[in-house]
Amino acid sequence: RQHFKEKATRLSRHWYDVVMLYLSDIGKTAISSQDILLSVVAHKRVFFNAPYANYERCLEGKFNLIPTGDQFEQLKMDYQNMTNSDMFYGNFLSFDDIILHIKSLSEILNK
Repeated sequence: RQHFKEKATRLSRHWYDVVMLYLSDIGKTAISSQDILLSVVAHKRVFFNAPYANYERCLEGKFNLIPTGDQFEQLKMDYQNMTNSDMFYGNFLSFDDIILHIKSLSEILNK
């Protein structure tokens, strides 16, 4: 089970950013590279090693960025608060679309 390190204030922006990278040309290239995945996991282990992160799961086909229960609701509420406060300009994705893209990304990375 995932746990947020802190209260989910402006935390949903990270999910939005991951999706924007995933949808970009460079993101599409990056997700097809096993070498990049290994490099990212090694970097995270050295500089951001947290016991709750379970980086090795990314290498075992068990990548998951979607929290469950209360944490999912916190993330959803945080995103709504950010959109209501004009954190995003112009057109931006709905929270449901972000989750759909994260699921798609997870499926690709877990192959």
